[in-house]
Amino acid sequence: LVNDDGIKAPLLEYARQVLSKFGIVYVVAPLNQQSGKSVSNTLSPFEVVKIDDFTYAIEGTPADCITYAFYGLNIEADIVVSGVNDGFNLGVDTMYSGTVGAALQAIYHSCPAIAISSEKGNERQVKNHLERVIDYLLTHKLVSKEYILNINFPLDEKSGDQPVIQMTNLHYLKMKLTGNMVGSSFTTFLHAREMIEPNLPLDSDYYAVFNGQISVSKIYLRR
Repeated sequence: LVNDDGIKAPLLEYARQVLSKFGIVYVVAPLNQQSGKSVSNTLSPFEVVKIDDFTYAIEGTPADCITYAFYGLNIEADIVVSGVNDGFNLGVDTMYSGTVGAALQAIYHSCPAIAISSEKGNERQVKNHLERVIDYLLTHKLVSKEYILNINFPLDEKSGDQPVIQMTNLHYLKMKLTGNMVGSSFTTFLHAREMIEPNLPLDSDYYAVFNGQISVSKIYLRR
């Protein structure tokens, strides 16, 4: 189990509790927030903090966590779970995501992996449905060494119904960059953007999460 929000992220511990129902769980997570690091690697030596025999924190990126787990701790993992990320990883954001980056690093080293994300600040959906989603992926044998699975929990349930688990495609939504200089002296730049595409394909990851469905997309490292 790995993430990019850091070892103290609340949903990391919740994910550990859920995954413990399926097997032995090792946690290797960054000491600090590492969002947006993609598959970035630290080329200099980095610090490792052993919390207990099954929990480690590193001064590095999510991808570093995978490398350390496999080659520092020599863990022979059956699967890598990355998340649960506090914020969606849809469409083009999968290129930047440290959550997705860790999963891609795992599959590069021939270990099946899934990346899990949810609406920022929305823990309820995850806590209601994470165990069901993990069981569904394993039962339907969707986990593979050929691709990672990118899961996003929806904005909300429709009419109180249990959200459908929907296989989707990544949709590279059209965005307009609106970043600008901020601060009293305007010496700091802040990234910002806005959606400029009103119509979403019905099979897209965006459409699913905006319509109360749990999105599951395959992302291939190589074809």
